[in-house]
Amino acid sequence: MFQSIREVLKNVAASKVNKVDANLAEIIIRNADQNIFLRSKELAAKAFVSESSLTAFSKRIGYEGYREVYIRLMVESEYYNYFTNNESNKNEVVSKFDHNTFIDEIDAQFDKIQKIACNIKSKDKLFILSSYEVMHHGQLVANALWEDKQVYFSANRKTDRNFINKITNQDEVLVLLVGLDNGELFENLKTLDLNNINYDVIGSSSQTSKLIPNQDNTVLFLNKTVISNKKTRALIRNGQMNYTLTHLISLL
Repeated sequence: MFQSIREVLKNVAASKVNKVDANLAEIIIRNADQNIFLRSKELAAKAFVSESSLTAFSKRIGYEGYREVYIRLMVESEYYNYFTNNESNKNEVVSKFDHNTFIDEIDAQFDKIQKIACNIKSKDKLFILSSYEVMHHGQLVANALWEDKQVYFSANRKTDRNFINKITNQDEVLVLLVGLDNGELFENLKTLDLNNINYDVIGSSSQTSKLIPNQDNTVLFLNKTVISNKKTRALIRNGQMNYTLTHLISLL
């Protein structure tokens, strides 16, 4: 299951088994609670350790490196809205009209949801590639379908490279594409493009606009909201993704 990076860090800080790890976890959480996300050089200086020690620390707690810890913590903090909204955004609300608009825009693309469902049902294998922000949605889809077909999904972006060149057009690829730090994900999609592999995408309009056009790929757009608060936007994106995937899974 998708594991909260904050819970991992809190457990490490509380365990005291490794004093260096506990100290690093405490510093990371203490700063994150103030909406401060320390880069590797900053954390190394505060903890009086080398940057290579941060890599070793990250691997010990289950991540590829400190960059993954840094990105996951930022994305998770935005999604769960740990922090108080800025004063300028206190009166900004999402109306019932806004919610209905988001739903109507997705419903208008129901033919795309049906097409993606047909593609999934017609293939023996399903590969799920996901942005960090909606990694938990990727896990939920995998959990819902693993009894019926071979599903490949990893919450660790690095391991996607292990199977990306093994995918063929006999397989279905579902891409969940929103939010921050999608560089590695786009590299994987570039590999699929070079290998002439088709894939289906559910993603924000801003991220899907970066894709190489391919009429054989089904792209379902989650339109951008005009809400200025980034935490509210992240929650809306997750709501849009949840609504879309609920429709999709109901068809499988």
